Amino acid sequence: MSLADDFGHAAAERWANSASSDRAALAIKHNSVWVAECESVVVGWIEVKAATIKGLYVTPSASHSGVGSLLMAYAESAIRAQGEITVNLDASPNALPFYARLGYKVAGDPNLDSSVPMVKYFGNDA
Repeated sequence: MSLADDFGHAAAERWANSASSDRAALAIKHNSVWVAECESVVVGWIEVKAATIKGLYVTPSASHSGVGSLLMAYAESAIRAQGEITVNLDASPNALPFYARLGYKVAGDPNLDSSVPMVKYFGNDA
């Protein structure tokens, strides 16, 4: 396992353990949240506020199956439908290659929590 994988796992655990018990309810109330299901079981979710991806999660059992890419495509489509020309997110270090494959570019120095700001510009043909 690489250092980025180790850091990503540790960061995910810190985030999960620090999230308030009403985080999901607040996200649903104030932002757009979509879930992916497989055989009636939630295997992933994405949270969007305006032109920002606030969170993306795919269960380990569904990782590398395309669920994250499908959720991102759906969210990007919704953001673009609002007339936005860019989408922003803060990526954990272990997720940088995933987002780079989707066309995201690093947009600044790491944040205090070590997440990395990224941006994707929608082209005229998307």
